[in-house]
Amino acid sequence: MRSRGGHGVSFGAIHPLLYQRARFNPPDLLLVQVQFPSLLDPLANAEESSVGGKRSEIKTMDPDLVSPYSHVYSLQIQQELPANFSLTLGYVGERTFKLPVRLVGNRGVEVPGMVAATGNIDARRPHPNYLQMTSALNGVTAYFGALQATLARKLSYGLALNVRYRFSKSISTGDTTFAEIETGTGVAQTANERNSDLKGVTKFDSPHSLTAGFNYEFPDLRLAGEAHDSSPSCWGAGA
Repeated sequence: MRSRGGHGVSFGAIHPLLYQRARFNPPDLLLVQVQFPSLLDPLANAEESSVGGKRSEIKTMDPDLVSPYSHVYSLQIQQELPANFSLTLGYVGERTFKLPVRLVGNRGVEVPGMVAATGNIDARRPHPNYLQMTSALNGVTAYFGALQATLARKLSYGLALNVRYRFSKSISTGDTTFAEIETGTGVAQTANERNSDLKGVTKFDSPHSLTAGFNYEFPDLRLAGEAHDSSPSCWGAGA
């Protein structure tokens, strides 16, 4: 019986799409808001005031934003079996820290003396000159663990086999990546939430996985007639 284990640390990249968030900031992008538009003239009631008129979102990044990193570790035990078979049992784990999360701010808040309603949401924003204000920062932790079993057969008589089964679970405090920060995923529940103890199954979680493969070498089929006598031949003429 043989055993082996390992541990490594890997770092991820900050996707360029994250930096491109700035292209949605003013003055590159303005939004004209129309309350209760008319079908005959949709822009007739376009507001030109600073509150609710030509406005835009504000998208920023945390100045302390860094690349996420993962601790990956594994432990395996292998036992040789008869007929050139071997059985391997192992565990693979991963802990990823500082994954990105998007905080959405400048939402409508409670204002004394004002009844909260959809129609006055702009007036209740802390910064009424803008729409929502989002910020990308590090704040998600991911967890992955898997039990693996592999039955393999070394190449013998032209045949090799490999059957692998994995039972795993993937969870995180926010299901997102740097590349998906603008797709609506990975948004914190509150404007001040950076880290959360709440965990959920990730969208790419695959609890069960079974793979099987084989390799077969066909025998060398050579016709018997292809075998030639390698001895030299003599040709001559008699006097």
